[in-house]
Amino acid sequence: MTYQEYERTVYDWLLGLQRRQSELRFSTRQKASKGARDDLFIGTEHSRYFSTTFWTIPIAYPGVAGGLINLLFRQKASVFSYEFYVRAPRTVGDDQQLAACLDLAQRLRLLDQPLLLRARPPRAGTKDEMLVIQGKESSYRSLDDLLTDAEDDLLTFLPLVDRLIEEVKQYHPAFVAHRITAAEYARMQELVEQRQLPHRAEDTPPQQLAEDPAPYGASSRPVDRDPGIPLNQIFYGPPGTGKTYETVNEAVRITNPAFPIGERSRRLVREEYRRLVSEGRIVFTTFHQSLSYEDFVEGIKPRLQSGGHGTGEEAAGDLGFTLASGIFRELVDTVRTANRAASMASTQAGLRIDKQLIRRGQPYKMSLGNVRDANDAVIYDYCIANDCISLGYGIAIDFTGVANEREILARIQQQRGDGQSDYGYELTAVRNFVVAMQPGDLVFVPDGLQTIRAVGVVTGDYYHKVDAPIRHAQFRPVRWLYQNIAYPIKTVYGRQFSVQTVYPMEKSVLQAGLEREHDHRPASNNYVLIIDEINRGNVSRIFGELITLLEPDKRLGQPEELTVTLPYSRDTFGVPANLYLIGTMNTADRSVDALDSALRRRFTFRELTARPDLLADRRVGEVELSAVLQTINDRVERLLDKDHRIGHAYFMPIDGTVVSLQAVLASQVIPLLEEYFFGDTEKLRLVLGTGFFERLDTFVSFAPGTGETYHDGQPRYRLLDIRDMSEAGLVRALTELM
Repeated sequence: MTYQEYERTVYDWLLGLQRRQSELRFSTRQKASKGARDDLFIGTEHSRYFSTTFWTIPIAYPGVAGGLINLLFRQKASVFSYEFYVRAPRTVGDDQQLAACLDLAQRLRLLDQPLLLRARPPRAGTKDEMLVIQGKESSYRSLDDLLTDAEDDLLTFLPLVDRLIEEVKQYHPAFVAHRITAAEYARMQELVEQRQLPHRAEDTPPQQLAEDPAPYGASSRPVDRDPGIPLNQIFYGPPGTGKTYETVNEAVRITNPAFPIGERSRRLVREEYRRLVSEGRIVFTTFHQSLSYEDFVEGIKPRLQSGGHGTGEEAAGDLGFTLASGIFRELVDTVRTANRAASMASTQAGLRIDKQLIRRGQPYKMSLGNVRDANDAVIYDYCIANDCISLGYGIAIDFTGVANEREILARIQQQRGDGQSDYGYELTAVRNFVVAMQPGDLVFVPDGLQTIRAVGVVTGDYYHKVDAPIRHAQFRPVRWLYQNIAYPIKTVYGRQFSVQTVYPMEKSVLQAGLEREHDHRPASNNYVLIIDEINRGNVSRIFGELITLLEPDKRLGQPEELTVTLPYSRDTFGVPANLYLIGTMNTADRSVDALDSALRRRFTFRELTARPDLLADRRVGEVELSAVLQTINDRVERLLDKDHRIGHAYFMPIDGTVVSLQAVLASQVIPLLEEYFFGDTEKLRLVLGTGFFERLDTFVSFAPGTGETYHDGQPRYRLLDIRDMSEAGLVRALTELM
């Protein structure tokens, strides 16, 4: 493996980690000379190492190229290694940042953690505080093994350093150290892309530079709702009958009717399902005994808040209470917003933003006043009319010329003279607006948490304006791309806005959504809520008065449309006609007959039964799996009922070997039967036959000296441990079963 291949493999691994954990952002090379233009990280092919960091900790002194704390990868021929490398100068003078860095490095060395047991002792005579923590192995020949161990160590190491940074800040309040922010990460990734794109274009045949084909259902032609698909339905059946399998198919069929489910592999169906989930078109939840109306619809919830002097949407204080929407209301609000957007003029029915703007600019959420406060409407109107965005934090303070958070803090302290050092979110908001945001960045102005109200592109630098006719004084010029629209943010972002006034959005997620929206509109505007284990929740407690609104003719826009006033928010609420509900229920837990009658009247029930025919071509030796399943189910139905049969899905993973059959029987089928019969050995023997049991000696001798014994002449049996049976013994027992 070449150095470049090694570097690219690690880069792709880190990208995967970052997608799974959005806070795990890593550094890349920001500047590159001619010979290093293809390098992704700090390091060189000549030195045979490269490194990355996960924190922004400004530190500069002779001999340092990376950050204070780095994850370093080495290569020597076909042998690889990794290590955590910490280096801080011991001579700091009156530089408080260097003093804090030294303090952090020394605290890290003193940690009593298993990870630190692998630290190499520092070289004698070194002038710096150095700490090198080796990988779990000193070297690796398998890169997969290296990355597996590196991931384990990294997920242990990150929170340790985060905690120490907070400790050091207590003694060094001016210490600048934090995880790499979304804006910083986006900038670094953009620089990588700018360096890489010219070479990709040179090396890629012209036919491969074309746009990717649009996914299934990319037609702009609207598709009507299939009247053959019920708005409310429940898949029910015994365990293992494919309820989840069919639910995925049905959800895709509803939300993207153009997708040819029957012609595609299961992997492609699952990929399409995940895509629709990421767009917010399909939402999954599970009912349980403690779920309530407040969780499902809306309720009053505690909220930890950050203090500050700002005038944005965040209230001051440590703990407060807020009205929070539940899963169902959030989805209904999303669907209603999407329906309003779909009914707008064609120029506003979708976001058609130039792809170059999407790719070059960092997107920001930017609130213009509090949408719940009628007095703040003038802020939005002023900004639209004057091609600008504004921020209420900082009020009269002019932040012109500040370059970082330390300078912002100094400017605030100088103006207010209160000696305070913790200004909470105010500091973050000003930094995002004044320092991080740059010309060319996109801003998305919300109307609440679900809807985009306006979209613009920043065209100039920050400026301060105290005589504006609104209560804001911090401004930036913008060019508005969209104004006064109502577009659901989940359509392109997969989630709602947060309440913070201004923050960087995840560029990769939004870019994918916007480019998809640029290329096509969905073929269907249907949405699906999947409720797993719907029979385990208290339906009347969860749905409350909304149960009536689920009926097809009571949906919004229907002849018998009904709405209700919600008890907490006092908002008018109705259920859209294009929101489908799919429930699943396990009949081994509760019969359909025992369901809440109000639920039974409003849902269509589709029974899924065991399908031995799907196992027709599967056998283990001479044992036909379809015959085994059919025999067991016939006996279970006779002893209990049809709701307790066993589904074919348990047997589908069996690959024809006795070992795989043994694993399924031992871990799934036998425990399920024991649960059905409450450990009644006699009934289990009637189902499984004698081959799975051993006969016990029923003669019992009581305590010495009593002379008492017991023997009733009745045989006793004990279920064998399937895992201890020989392959021949298991096959023989199954043959006797039939």
